[in-house]
Amino acid sequence: MKIGIITFHGAHNYGALLQAFALQEYIRYRNHQVEIIDYTPEYLTKKYASFNWRPLSGLAIYPKMKRLAGNILRLLSIPFIEMRRKGFLGFMRNRLTLSSKKVRDVFSIPATYDAIIFGSDQIWNLEITHGFDPVYWGDISIRSDSLKIAYGASAGANIQEIIDSPECCRALRNFTAISVRESYIAEKLKRIVDQHITTVLDPTFLVDKDVWDKIEKKPTKRRKYVLLYLVSESAYARKLAKKISRQLSVPVVELTTERRILPRKGRYYFATPEEFLGWFSDATCIITTSFHGTAFSIINRKEFWCVGKGGGGDIRSRALLKMLDLESRFILPDSACCIDEIQSTITSSTILWCDVSKRLEILKDRSRQYLSDYGI
Repeated sequence: MKIGIITFHGAHNYGALLQAFALQEYIRYRNHQVEIIDYTPEYLTKKYASFNWRPLSGLAIYPKMKRLAGNILRLLSIPFIEMRRKGFLGFMRNRLTLSSKKVRDVFSIPATYDAIIFGSDQIWNLEITHGFDPVYWGDISIRSDSLKIAYGASAGANIQEIIDSPECCRALRNFTAISVRESYIAEKLKRIVDQHITTVLDPTFLVDKDVWDKIEKKPTKRRKYVLLYLVSESAYARKLAKKISRQLSVPVVELTTERRILPRKGRYYFATPEEFLGWFSDATCIITTSFHGTAFSIINRKEFWCVGKGGGGDIRSRALLKMLDLESRFILPDSACCIDEIQSTITSSTILWCDVSKRLEILKDRSRQYLSDYGI
């Protein structure tokens, strides 16, 4: 079969790129011809632009000054931006098989695919896509005999917006099969479509660990460290990482994509996706606020803590941890469990990886079977 993938492959984001790579490699392992359909809408590319080029006319004084200040900061931090961009673009160029032509809209997708897979990642998060984007929802012109399959699509916390959207509801009913990453989304969408909706794992779990081992790039300084990876700022997570590092007598290493004029000690700003994998692989302990940070902590069998911020932003990580009976590894800053209690568990591993692996294999089998049912 010739299979196309529509996902967030163009994001300068570790999780987005690695999940796209994983799904591509798994399908290739299954002896199919596969490529990622090169659709990157303007609203996504603008997020990674060096400057905000929108006109200042019509803005009040404060918003105008704020945007000017932001552009000045971006100008001064261009070396950081370009170094990071180089790493992400290099991964896309060297690791992802993209369609020969860029796709601009629903009418420019080639009719050569036997199946198109939509996902994974938050392609159905209407906040990210600035409303209904027909390409990510499969509202496209394809051959009548082609399969439209959603794999591990996620919508974030705003699922009610989908239920209230006539366009989303209509598009969902036209899928050959639907699977999502979180069970609460499956339950909600069942009200819309007259078909079973499967809950599957993120694509990063579909491939064997040796796939990641082959492309990872280890840190040049081989030493023990506590890894801190935040996609949302958390003073609590920083405090926890610092406490654990003191107990273990190892430094804190932070992977960050923040824009800085001058670097800070202990923070790595330019890690490529391959280096990201290497930092997770070699860490002694990991503190993260990220879904994919949590996923790669589990893949590498690391002692870890996922720090939440409360509200809908934690749903994806909590859903993953619940499936693996690792909910005790999720903590909120205002929870009863204090840092000292967490610190006391670090000296000896408290995660029973044998049990986790058994649960994970069952979920992997279910996820792979979902694709296999449609010849993939």
